[in-house]
Amino acid sequence: MKPRRMREHRRSGAGWRRWLLGAVIAALGLPLALLAAGLWRVRGDPAERYLERRGELAAFELGAWGARGALRRAAGRALSTSGLEVSLAVLRPAGEGPFPLIVLLAGERTGRRAVDLLEETGGAVVAALV
Repeated sequence: MKPRRMREHRRSGAGWRRWLLGAVIAALGLPLALLAAGLWRVRGDPAERYLERRGELAAFELGAWGARGALRRAAGRALSTSGLEVSLAVLRPAGEGPFPLIVLLAGERTGRRAVDLLEETGGAVVAALV
């Protein structure tokens, strides 16, 4: 008679690893969620800070238009009376407008170079802001 083999799959199988991963995620996720909720309460509604930073358009500079196939591209910047400065790039169809405007909030990495990823604008002006 052969000896019975113990069930080792309960300790070393995928189910055990999945349970352990879930326990680790729960142990780390709960404190992080509580911390985020606490920070939200401390910081409050950000609308007040946005209103404090509100200003008027003080200056707008746009460079020369360059040709890119059937499109035109220019880079520039806008300056607010509150001191906020925004770099941007504009891509528009050749010809006379008016054209609809699409604004891309592209972020720090891609930023205003986001318009360079477009091959066609669908007849609209695209402005990518940093």
